[in-house]
Amino acid sequence: MIMKQLEVLLEFKEWLTFRVKRFISIGLVIMGIFSAGLFFLPIMLRLVYAAVFTTLTFVPVLTTVQMVTGSVIMQVRLLLYNRKHKPRVEIWPEVKEMANKMRIKHNGEIYFTLNPLVRGPFVNLYTKKITVPESWFAKFHRSEIVAAIGHELGHIRGAKRLAYEMLLVTVTPIVFSFVFTLVAVLLGLPVIPIFLQVTTFTLMLLLLSFVLWRNEYRADLYGALVTGPEPLIAVFEALQEDVNVHKKDEGTDTHPPTRARIKRLMTLMV
Repeated sequence: MIMKQLEVLLEFKEWLTFRVKRFISIGLVIMGIFSAGLFFLPIMLRLVYAAVFTTLTFVPVLTTVQMVTGSVIMQVRLLLYNRKHKPRVEIWPEVKEMANKMRIKHNGEIYFTLNPLVRGPFVNLYTKKITVPESWFAKFHRSEIVAAIGHELGHIRGAKRLAYEMLLVTVTPIVFSFVFTLVAVLLGLPVIPIFLQVTTFTLMLLLLSFVLWRNEYRADLYGALVTGPEPLIAVFEALQEDVNVHKKDEGTDTHPPTRARIKRLMTLMV
């Protein structure tokens, strides 16, 4: 139990240090929570506070817009491409074996595509269809591709837990906003709607990002337990070299840094 709590704290630390916007977002939450007490301040200080707070809100707002719209656009482009170029389908016995070990239902069908938009394996959690780019056969050994597919099976294995956690982090800020407003009204305190709404929105973004990072770590673990950590580490090391050529490996809003994932997998080799 203690080790589990320690693991969550370590994940939170890694996630917390992800770019400067994390500190800005946390500052927004803190400022928003205490915004109900603004009526004690002189009017000029309230205006300054409002200007600073409103300006800072553009950071998480634009981040979320980019994350959501980018994902939607990508799915549409994939759909349009696949209508003209049907992916090649194969049955892989290794995939069926991994699925059986994870106690999930999967027929071993793997879709291979030449779509240039697909840079790595991904899974549709609704259809459970796993797609792999054809280009990976020139970069990786079959055992390494199997390990990457194992990671995607890990997403299927943890899909229900992810759905529960995403529902939780979506509902919790809304409940917080409702309770905060209700208490303020009952006590006769003024509530500033825009501050409270942006605080709720920002808190939701922070928690959602943290949940998605943990989801990737869990999928790594599920995959490594059935294939061994070595082939998955080899995949991540190759991907990390490619990332370092173009930009610094800082992770994204949905995926933790590759170096952090490698470090976690290496602990399984001890």
